[in-house]
Amino acid sequence: IPLNGRVLFTMNTEVDSEDRGTLSPGIHEHVRSRILMLPPLRERPEDIPFLVKLFIEGASTEFQKIISGIDDSAMGLLSSYHWPGNVHQLKSTIRRAVLNANRRIAAEHIDLPIAQPDQKSYPQITVTAHSLKQQVRQHVSQVEREMLHKTLQKTGWNKAKASRLLGITYKTMLKKVAEHGLDAGEKGDSHAS
Repeated sequence: IPLNGRVLFTMNTEVDSEDRGTLSPGIHEHVRSRILMLPPLRERPEDIPFLVKLFIEGASTEFQKIISGIDDSAMGLLSSYHWPGNVHQLKSTIRRAVLNANRRIAAEHIDLPIAQPDQKSYPQITVTAHSLKQQVRQHVSQVEREMLHKTLQKTGWNKAKASRLLGITYKTMLKKVAEHGLDAGEKGDSHAS
C-alpha cells in the first residue's frame, strides 16, 4: 500500500554528525538533513500568549467547558515563568487551569512550582563558628518566608487560600505570616517582597 505523508517528531538531544546508536544510520542521516531548530520556550516569551490561547481553546473543547479567557495576572505568571519543561509543561499547566477555572482563568488557577531552582542560585553556606544546625535553620526560614510570600501574592493575600495551597492549617498560616513579618505585604509594603 503506497503511503504519502510526513512524520514530525521532537528530540531532547541534538542530532549531530556522529551516530550514538539511538537511531538507525538511514534515519539518522535523513533526520539530520531536515532539522528545524526551535529555541526553548524560555527564550521566546513572545510566543506564550499565542500558545496559551491555543491551549485554552483545545482544553475547553476537550473538557467541554466555556472559558472566556485569562486574566492579566495569570498571563503575567505564565509569561515570567522559566518553563524548564518547555511547551509540554505550558500545555499541561493550561489544561489544569481550564479544569480548575469556572469561566475565566485567574492566577489562582495557575499551578506552577513556587521555586525555580534552575533560575536561582542555592544559598551560599560558609564554614563559620555557627553550627550546621543554625545554618540549616536560617536557610529553611528563608525558603519558608519566600514560599509564604509568593503563595500569598498568588492568592491576592487571601490567607485561607494560601494555607490550603501550602497544605497547612489557617492557624499555622497566621503564625508563620506574623513570624516572617509578612502582614505588611497586604498593604503593598515593599519590605514584604
